[in-house]
Amino acid sequence: MDPLPAENVNLGPTTGSDATQRFFISQKFSDFKYVLPSDEEERERLAFQSQTIIKLFDDKTNLAPVVLKDGDSILDSGTGSGHWVLSCSKDVPATINLHGIDISSRIFPQASLPPNATFLTASVTSLPNGPTNFPSLTNVSFPGGWIQLIEPHWILQSPSEAIQKHKAFKMKNDLCFKRQIVIDAVVEKRGLPLGSWGGEIGIGGMNIISQFLRSLKESIIREGGFGMVETGEECEAAVDELAELCETTPATFYEYWLFVAQKPQL
Repeated sequence: MDPLPAENVNLGPTTGSDATQRFFISQKFSDFKYVLPSDEEERERLAFQSQTIIKLFDDKTNLAPVVLKDGDSILDSGTGSGHWVLSCSKDVPATINLHGIDISSRIFPQASLPPNATFLTASVTSLPNGPTNFPSLTNVSFPGGWIQLIEPHWILQSPSEAIQKHKAFKMKNDLCFKRQIVIDAVVEKRGLPLGSWGGEIGIGGMNIISQFLRSLKESIIREGGFGMVETGEECEAAVDELAELCETTPATFYEYWLFVAQKPQL
């Protein structure tokens, strides 16, 4: 891992001897409520998650019916590890400008960047006319421009009530609803299978969920465990239990919702 950039500040303490080294954010966004770590482990998790979601949506990065012209720009808000931008660079001409922004630069890609890709520390809400909710994302788009979001549903789809109501997922929902991470429009749904019964993508899906829930461990403990756990070890055990249930319960899916919207032409 490269030395900590001066613009980033540590959001610790959390739990464990080295947990304070996992949470970093840009100094100018230090008042943001961010629940995920920002380190090499998180970079790898986000890249694998992005790769699997692209595969789930037919190996496509651009899902909106947009016709790109030379000089057009694509903005990836909350770019994280930058995996989507790097993948998109292989799908669009080099004349298309790609911009990735995030409130932490710690896990931005550092080497072998495409010449048309740039990464900046910023929040979409701090841009001119920045959005405060999904409909107003059009404020940062040019007339005729498209918005594309892929977001997971807040419950697991499963024939098992034990999986639907499992505390490992409920803790995640309590944390997200506490931080008001909610979107309420849908265009298309795709189910990511969770378990080897779903083949290669099912194995990947279960890895995504397990890694994601584990990455929330420190933030969940910070919030007191929501009456369900008290320690990081108990969080880990809950995730292990959920993974075992999903593995033995076919037709269990993590549902991703695709949202697209176009800003009207002038």
